[in-house]
Amino acid sequence: MVHSLILLSKFQEHAKDFINPESSLDTLIQLATEVRDCIEIAHTSEYKKFLHFYFPAFEHVLRQRTKPQFTANKENKLRNSVVEILHRLPQNQTLKDHVEKLLLLCTDVLKNDNELNALVALRVIFDVHKNFRPQLEDKLKAFFEYVVEKYKQFPDTVKYVFSGVAGSEAGALPGSAKDPSSAGTSEGGAGTAPASGQQAMDTSEVPEGKKPDSGDKKEGAE
Repeated sequence: MVHSLILLSKFQEHAKDFINPESSLDTLIQLATEVRDCIEIAHTSEYKKFLHFYFPAFEHVLRQRTKPQFTANKENKLRNSVVEILHRLPQNQTLKDHVEKLLLLCTDVLKNDNELNALVALRVIFDVHKNFRPQLEDKLKAFFEYVVEKYKQFPDTVKYVFSGVAGSEAGALPGSAKDPSSAGTSEGGAGTAPASGQQAMDTSEVPEGKKPDSGDKKEGAE
C-alpha cells in the first residue's frame, strides 16, 4: 500500500522516519516498500524534490543504520529494497547533483555487500557510467581498481567455488572484506546466506574502453 504522504508529495514528512533512530526494522522495510511501489513519481516534475529528501535517507540506511548482511534477515531485506530503489531512479539531468554520491554509495555496496545487492549496485554503476561519463571520469578509479583486483583473485575464486566450501559457509570468497567468521545473523531470523558481492563481479560486463589491461586479464584467465 502506497503511503498517502508520497502521493501528496509530502516527501519530507515521510522521509524523516528513515532517519529516526527509533524506527524499527519493520517500519523501515515498510517505508522502503512504499517508496519502491510508487517510484513512478520520480518520472514527474516532483523528481528533484523527491531526491532532495529521500537520497540522504537512503544513504543513512545503507551507511549508518544497517551493515552488509550474509544471511536472509530483515536488515538484508531493507538494504535490498533501498538498492532496488536506487536502481529504479531515472538517470537524467535531475539526478546530476546526486550522481557522484550515488556512484560512491553503489561502489561500497558492490565491494562489501552480498551477491544479490552487489549485482543491483553493479547495474546502477554501469548506468551511471553510461549517462554521466564526462562528469565522473575522476570518480571511477575506485571501481576499476576493484575490477582489476577481482581479475587477479579469479584463480583463488575458482578454487574456492569448486572446493565445495562455498556452498556450506555463510561467508565470502577469499580476499573479500567479509569472511565466514564475521557473517552474523541479525534479529528477525536467518535464512540461506547470500554469497559475497565478490562473486557478483562479472568482469565481462565492464564498460567498453575501461577494461583492465591485457596483462591483468591474462593473469585472471590462467
